[in-house]
Amino acid sequence: MSGSPDRRRTRVQAARRAAVGPTGWTVARDIAEQTPVGDVYLRSLIRTQLRLALAVGGVFAILLGALPLALAALPVLRDTKLFGVPLSWTLLGVA
Repeated sequence: MSGSPDRRRTRVQAARRAAVGPTGWTVARDIAEQTPVGDVYLRSLIRTQLRLALAVGGVFAILLGALPLALAALPVLRDTKLFGVPLSWTLLGVA
């Protein structure tokens, strides 16, 4: 870097701008004001939540229902003890 030692660096910055908040319509506003679009959003949300609840409940029921079948099919699981507690009790406690 040859040159005069008097040269200083110049820092260029963008002008400060005010933060721009959300403007216009939002989903929450559509729902709160009970517009037709808000009704569609709300029905879609309820349908999605119902689908999720049924899926989680179904998985839980399948797992809980499969446990007695597994214990009946595999007698070694009935007789196994984990820390002095029967494995079937442990599995029921975890499920």
